[in-house]
Amino acid sequence: MAFNGLEYIASYPDLMAAFGPNKAAGESHYLNFGRFEGRTVTFDALEYIASYADLRAALGVNEDVGASHYITNGRFENRVSNFDGLQYIASYSDLIGAFGANSDAGSSHYILNGAQEGRDSDSFSAYHYLHDNPDLMAAFGNNVEAATQHYIEHGFLEHRVDTADLLWAGGLRIMPVGDSITRGSGSVGSGGYRGPLDSLFNGAGQDVDFVGDFSAGAITDRNHQGVSGLTATELNTTIAGAAQRNSPDVALLMIGTNDVLRETNAASTVPGEVVSIVNQIHAVNPETHVLVAQLTPLAATTSFGAGVVGVRAATNVGITNAVHQLEAQGHAISLVDTSSITQADLIDGIHLTPAGYQKFAAIWFDAIQDEVPHPGTAHTDFIV
Repeated sequence: MAFNGLEYIASYPDLMAAFGPNKAAGESHYLNFGRFEGRTVTFDALEYIASYADLRAALGVNEDVGASHYITNGRFENRVSNFDGLQYIASYSDLIGAFGANSDAGSSHYILNGAQEGRDSDSFSAYHYLHDNPDLMAAFGNNVEAATQHYIEHGFLEHRVDTADLLWAGGLRIMPVGDSITRGSGSVGSGGYRGPLDSLFNGAGQDVDFVGDFSAGAITDRNHQGVSGLTATELNTTIAGAAQRNSPDVALLMIGTNDVLRETNAASTVPGEVVSIVNQIHAVNPETHVLVAQLTPLAATTSFGAGVVGVRAATNVGITNAVHQLEAQGHAISLVDTSSITQADLIDGIHLTPAGYQKFAAIWFDAIQDEVPHPGTAHTDFIV
């Protein structure tokens, strides 16, 4: 892969501040200083473009323009890359045959075609691929990039699959974890998102069991682990016990809204607390798949002031980065994008309307279908 001075600059805040989108300056700095300092290119312009619909439409597959956009605009807009070209290829048999382990080709295909075709960008789970194949775990440890490449180059042809029979046997145990939005404030009778989510599983003929220390809502399955007013700091002190008592197969985690409402520095504290919460869940059972949702919107008109809108956005960037880092370390974890929920879905500037909870239920349901292996399905969970 050719060295790109703009992607090099975009990899480091000090270089972005010093050089801006000056490609020649980036190449010169690397030759004269960066290579001796051990610097590497970590920013991928195509994956950045693929992460955002507006950038896909405006920039196409122009790496230089993508890197320049991040340097001059994207970083100030709290944009982060959440697309993985190899994971996208591994999710579809036709892309495996067409591109092999060419990450740039995968990103380009998604930008030009895949998004419009409605393809999922991350159906393949490297974590489950590793953990269901002991020989690969011995060879690669928790290196999810190596595992994804192995699947594309070898595992797919070897017909390696993930039956997940034990995971779903007797009903998938799902623990909704969080604050008042998990409890369902604003629509407690329907259990917030939990009632509609249970209905989606019933409609799909899937047996699930919500678990948790608490119960709320006039719904069939009332259990959950949501506490009104709870902060990420407070959840850190209770999550290990909750995981031990309830033995979830899947945890639906959204936490940090109360931190944002109360702490101006939430963007710097919540991501680390999310990491600690996930680590504690995985200390109890590393097979529990933790789905971490970005925080839903807050309105500037809340009694907490207009500043919460920006703090929430910055906190979501930190949560996104933390989840991707944990995923790269081999954790059973996935990020859940909540950007389709808007301020129009808020009942009081904080909690969701019944329709908003319906949208959230659909988001959780789709995430579980995409990320949690199902009995009899391949690792490319829903190849079509």
